[in-house]
Amino acid sequence: MSLGETIHRLRTEQNLSQDGLADALGVSRQSISKWETNRSVPDLDKLVKLSGVFGVTLDELVLGERPAPAPDPVPPAPPPQAAFPPRKIAGAILLCMGFLVVLSCTLLGSLLAGLLFASPLLLCGAVCFLLRTHTGLWCAWAVCIPVDVYLRYATGINWRLTLFTPHFQPSMNYIRLAIAWGQLAAMVLLVFLTAVLLRKKELADTRRSRGLLL
Repeated sequence: MSLGETIHRLRTEQNLSQDGLADALGVSRQSISKWETNRSVPDLDKLVKLSGVFGVTLDELVLGERPAPAPDPVPPAPPPQAAFPPRKIAGAILLCMGFLVVLSCTLLGSLLAGLLFASPLLLCGAVCFLLRTHTGLWCAWAVCIPVDVYLRYATGINWRLTLFTPHFQPSMNYIRLAIAWGQLAAMVLLVFLTAVLLRKKELADTRRSRGLLL
Protein backbone atom coordinates (compact mmCIF):
# COMPACT_ATOMS: atom_id res chain seq x y z
CA MET A 1 0.00 0.00 0.00
CA SER A 2 1.43 3.39 -1.00
CA LEU A 3 1.84 6.32 1.37
CA GLY A 4 -1.00 8.20 -0.34
CA GLU A 5 -3.35 5.24 0.03
CA THR A 6 -2.41 4.91 3.70
CA ILE A 7 -3.12 8.60 4.36
CA HIS A 8 -6.47 8.31 2.56
CA ARG A 9 -7.38 5.15 4.52
CA LEU A 10 -6.46 6.63 7.91
CA ARG A 11 -8.28 9.89 7.14
CA THR A 12 -11.48 8.16 6.09
CA GLU A 13 -11.31 5.75 9.03
CA GLN A 14 -11.32 8.74 11.37
CA ASN A 15 -14.09 10.55 9.46
CA LEU A 16 -11.86 13.52 8.67
CA SER A 17 -12.43 15.60 5.55
CA GLN A 18 -9.50 16.88 3.50
CA ASP A 19 -10.29 20.40 4.77
CA GLY A 20 -10.34 19.21 8.38
CA LEU A 21 -7.00 17.44 8.03
CA ALA A 22 -5.52 20.45 6.19
CA ASP A 23 -6.55 22.77 9.05
CA ALA A 24 -5.10 20.39 11.63
CA LEU A 25 -1.75 20.35 9.81
CA GLY A 26 -1.70 24.01 8.71
CA VAL A 27 -1.52 23.20 4.99
CA SER A 28 -3.86 23.61 2.03
CA ARG A 29 -6.51 21.11 0.98
CA GLN A 30 -4.71 20.78 -2.36
CA SER A 31 -1.63 19.49 -0.50
CA ILE A 32 -3.72 16.75 1.14
CA SER A 33 -5.16 15.80 -2.27
CA LYS A 34 -1.67 15.61 -3.80
CA TRP A 35 -0.42 13.41 -0.94
CA GLU A 36 -3.32 10.99 -1.27
CA THR A 37 -2.88 10.68 -5.04
CA ASN A 38 0.93 10.28 -4.68
CA ARG A 39 1.61 13.42 -6.69
CA SER A 40 3.76 14.76 -3.85
CA VAL A 41 5.22 13.51 -0.56
CA PRO A 42 4.83 15.21 2.86
CA ASP A 43 7.92 16.65 4.52
CA LEU A 44 9.29 14.88 7.59
CA ASP A 45 7.68 17.33 10.02
CA LYS A 46 4.32 16.84 8.29
CA LEU A 47 4.72 13.06 8.54
CA VAL A 48 5.28 13.40 12.29
CA LYS A 49 2.18 15.58 12.59
CA LEU A 50 0.18 13.11 10.50
CA SER A 51 1.17 10.22 12.77
CA GLY A 52 0.07 12.29 15.77
CA VAL A 53 -3.28 13.23 14.22
CA PHE A 54 -4.01 9.65 13.18
CA GLY A 55 -2.61 8.12 16.37
CA VAL A 56 -0.30 5.72 14.51
CA THR A 57 3.44 5.10 14.36
CA LEU A 58 5.61 6.38 11.54
CA ASP A 59 6.14 2.76 10.41
CA GLU A 60 2.42 2.21 10.03
CA LEU A 61 2.02 5.54 8.27
CA VAL A 62 4.95 5.23 5.85
CA LEU A 63 4.98 1.45 5.29
CA GLY A 64 1.24 0.89 5.60
CA GLU A 65 1.71 -1.77 8.28
CA ARG A 66 -1.25 -2.47 10.47
CA PRO A 67 -0.40 -3.26 14.11
CA ALA A 68 -1.22 -6.76 15.35
CA PRO A 69 -4.50 -6.85 17.32
CA ALA A 70 -3.96 -6.87 21.06
CA PRO A 71 -5.59 -9.60 23.19
CA ASP A 72 -7.67 -7.06 25.02
CA PRO A 73 -8.04 -4.14 22.63
CA VAL A 74 -8.46 -0.74 24.19
CA PRO A 75 -11.41 1.20 22.78
CA PRO A 76 -10.07 3.63 20.18
CA ALA A 77 -9.95 7.29 21.11
CA PRO A 78 -12.58 9.41 19.41
CA PRO A 79 -11.30 11.07 16.24
CA PRO A 80 -10.16 14.66 16.62
CA GLN A 81 -12.92 17.07 15.82
CA ALA A 82 -12.08 19.75 13.30
CA ALA A 83 -12.71 22.81 15.41
CA PHE A 84 -13.54 26.15 13.85
CA PRO A 85 -10.04 27.52 13.03
CA PRO A 86 -8.94 30.59 15.04
CA ARG A 87 -8.14 32.44 11.82
CA LYS A 88 -11.76 32.10 10.70
CA ILE A 89 -12.97 33.33 14.09
CA ALA A 90 -10.69 36.36 13.70
CA GLY A 91 -11.94 36.82 10.13
CA ALA A 92 -15.57 36.79 11.26
CA ILE A 93 -14.83 39.37 13.96
CA LEU A 94 -13.00 41.63 11.48
CA LEU A 95 -15.79 41.40 8.92
CA CYS A 96 -18.42 42.23 11.57
CA MET A 97 -16.39 45.24 12.71
CA GLY A 98 -16.00 46.38 9.11
CA PHE A 99 -19.73 46.15 8.44
CA LEU A 100 -20.43 48.07 11.66
CA VAL A 101 -18.09 50.86 10.53
CA VAL A 102 -19.80 51.00 7.12
CA LEU A 103 -23.25 51.01 8.74
CA SER A 104 -22.30 53.72 11.24
CA CYS A 105 -20.84 56.02 8.59
CA THR A 106 -23.82 55.38 6.32
CA LEU A 107 -26.22 56.42 9.08
CA LEU A 108 -24.12 59.56 9.52
CA GLY A 109 -24.54 60.29 5.82
CA SER A 110 -21.23 59.14 4.31
CA LEU A 111 -21.21 55.68 2.76
CA LEU A 112 -17.96 56.39 0.89
CA ALA A 113 -16.14 57.31 4.09
CA GLY A 114 -17.46 54.14 5.71
CA LEU A 115 -16.14 51.97 2.90
CA LEU A 116 -12.80 53.77 3.03
CA PHE A 117 -12.29 53.39 6.78
CA ALA A 118 -13.65 49.84 6.86
CA SER A 119 -11.62 48.56 3.91
CA PRO A 120 -8.65 47.33 6.05
CA LEU A 121 -11.03 45.41 8.33
CA LEU A 122 -12.99 43.91 5.43
CA LEU A 123 -9.84 42.95 3.51
CA CYS A 124 -8.22 41.35 6.57
CA GLY A 125 -11.41 39.43 7.28
CA ALA A 126 -11.49 38.11 3.73
CA VAL A 127 -7.81 37.12 3.94
CA CYS A 128 -8.44 35.17 7.17
CA PHE A 129 -11.20 33.17 5.46
CA LEU A 130 -9.47 32.58 2.13
CA LEU A 131 -5.84 31.92 3.08
CA ARG A 132 -4.61 29.17 5.43
CA THR A 133 -0.90 30.02 5.59
CA HIS A 134 1.00 33.24 6.33
CA THR A 135 -2.28 34.98 7.11
CA GLY A 136 -0.58 37.69 9.17
CA LEU A 137 1.66 38.81 6.31
CA TRP A 138 -1.20 39.08 3.82
CA CYS A 139 -3.31 40.92 6.42
CA ALA A 140 -0.44 43.40 6.79
CA TRP A 141 -0.57 44.00 3.03
CA ALA A 142 -4.36 44.37 3.25
CA VAL A 143 -3.89 47.14 5.83
CA CYS A 144 -0.83 48.82 4.31
CA ILE A 145 -2.24 49.29 0.80
CA PRO A 146 -5.50 51.11 1.78
CA VAL A 147 -3.59 53.28 4.27
CA ASP A 148 -1.03 54.14 1.58
CA VAL A 149 -3.79 55.03 -0.91
CA TYR A 150 -5.59 57.18 1.68
CA LEU A 151 -2.43 59.06 2.70
CA ARG A 152 -1.39 59.58 -0.91
CA TYR A 153 -4.68 60.97 -2.24
CA ALA A 154 -6.27 62.46 0.89
CA THR A 155 -3.26 64.10 2.54
CA GLY A 156 -0.60 64.15 -0.17
CA ILE A 157 1.81 62.15 2.01
CA ASN A 158 3.83 59.45 0.25
CA TRP A 159 7.28 57.91 0.48
CA ARG A 160 8.73 60.46 -1.99
CA LEU A 161 8.46 63.03 0.78
CA THR A 162 11.44 61.35 2.47
CA LEU A 163 13.68 62.48 -0.41
CA PHE A 164 13.31 66.06 0.82
CA THR A 165 14.42 65.22 4.39
CA PRO A 166 17.71 67.26 4.19
CA HIS A 167 15.75 70.33 3.04
CA PHE A 168 12.84 70.00 5.44
CA GLN A 169 11.90 73.07 7.50
CA PRO A 170 9.73 73.31 10.64
CA SER A 171 7.13 75.16 8.63
CA MET A 172 6.74 72.09 6.40
CA ASN A 173 5.39 70.02 9.33
CA TYR A 174 7.75 67.35 10.64
CA ILE A 175 4.77 65.11 11.46
CA ARG A 176 4.12 64.66 7.74
CA LEU A 177 7.78 63.71 7.27
CA ALA A 178 7.62 61.17 10.12
CA ILE A 179 4.50 59.59 8.63
CA ALA A 180 6.20 59.36 5.23
CA TRP A 181 9.22 57.61 6.77
CA GLY A 182 6.94 55.20 8.63
CA GLN A 183 5.04 54.53 5.42
CA LEU A 184 8.30 53.81 3.56
CA ALA A 185 9.68 51.58 6.34
CA ALA A 186 6.46 49.53 6.46
CA MET A 187 6.45 49.02 2.70
CA VAL A 188 10.12 48.01 2.58
CA LEU A 189 9.61 45.56 5.45
CA LEU A 190 6.58 43.96 3.79
CA VAL A 191 8.40 43.64 0.46
CA PHE A 192 11.37 42.01 2.23
CA LEU A 193 9.20 39.54 4.18
CA THR A 194 7.22 38.65 1.06
CA ALA A 195 10.43 38.03 -0.90
CA VAL A 196 11.75 35.77 1.89
CA LEU A 197 8.46 33.86 1.99
CA LEU A 198 8.40 33.31 -1.78
CA ARG A 199 12.06 32.25 -1.73
CA LYS A 200 11.40 29.68 1.01
CA LYS A 201 8.42 28.33 -0.91
CA GLU A 202 10.50 28.03 -4.07
CA LEU A 203 13.26 26.14 -2.20
CA ALA A 204 10.72 23.84 -0.54
CA ASP A 205 9.11 23.06 -3.92
CA THR A 206 12.53 22.36 -5.41
CA ARG A 207 13.52 19.97 -2.60
CA ARG A 208 10.16 18.22 -2.85
CA SER A 209 10.48 17.74 -6.61
CA ARG A 210 14.03 16.41 -6.23
CA GLY A 211 12.83 13.99 -3.56
CA LEU A 212 10.15 12.66 -5.89
CA LEU A 213 12.65 12.21 -8.70
CA LEU A 214 14.97 10.26 -6.44
